This record gives sequence, C-alpha cells and structure tokens, in this order.
Amino acid sequence: PTWTVPAGWQAQALGQMRKGSWLVKDAHGTADISVLPLGGGGGGALANINRWCGQIGLAPMAQAQLDAMITQHPIETANAAGYTVSLHGPKGQSIQAAIVPVAGSTWFFKMMGPTATVDAQAAAFNDFVRSTRFPE
Repeated sequence: PTWTVPAGWQAQALGQMRKGSWLVKDAHGTADISVLPLGGGGGGALANINRWCGQIGLAPMAQAQLDAMITQHPIETANAAGYTVSLHGPKGQSIQAAIVPVAGSTWFFKMMGPTATVDAQAAAFNDFVRSTRFPE
C-alpha cells in the first residue's frame, strides 16, 4: 500500500511482518507505530484486541464491546473500510489502532505508547490510516 506519513514520524527498519514502522517522540515519551497484514482475519479481531489490552494492563474485551466499536468508530482508507480502536491502560499506556479487512487479509495499524503521546498523535494517526491506498 501507499500512504502519507505525518510530519515528525521517524521511519524505522521493517521487521519480518511489518510493512510500515515509525516512532514519534514528544515530551511524554515515544510511541511506536506499526502496520502489518495478517492472512484472513488474522486470528480474529477480538483475539488481537484482547492481546493489546493485555499489553497495556486492561482486562479482556467482550464480543459485545467489539461489536459496538465496529459500528461506532468506522474509518475509511482511500479504497477500503474498517474501524478504529482506542484503548487507555491504567498505568499511562494507550493504544490507538485501526483494523481494515482488504482482499482476504486484515491490516492492523497500531500506535502504542504513553497516553499523552498517543492522544496527541491520534488525529495524525487517523489521517495516516485514511490516506492509505491498497493495491487493486
């Protein structure tokens, strides 16, 4: 895919699974931004979100909570649709994410870091997701 990377995001080396990787730093700390596709449903949105919940000290989410998120927080890329997830942990860590199913894969866009940094970058993150164009 192609996308427009926000100013101030520092490109990082891509890992085996990452198709995009950046860091953004501010006075509160550093947030990690990653983009990765997983085949099919990628093990299921709920399983992935619950793994993220564990990463920031939250209890697992119920399917009903996920269903509400899907309908209440849609996001559209240049040529696909998905939804966003905002998770705020009890110890100052947060995750802003977008999950976008595309042509037999699920793309996971994730920003994780100090809550103040994630909150400050949330609009830029969502603009980044919206700018994404997947190959047709």
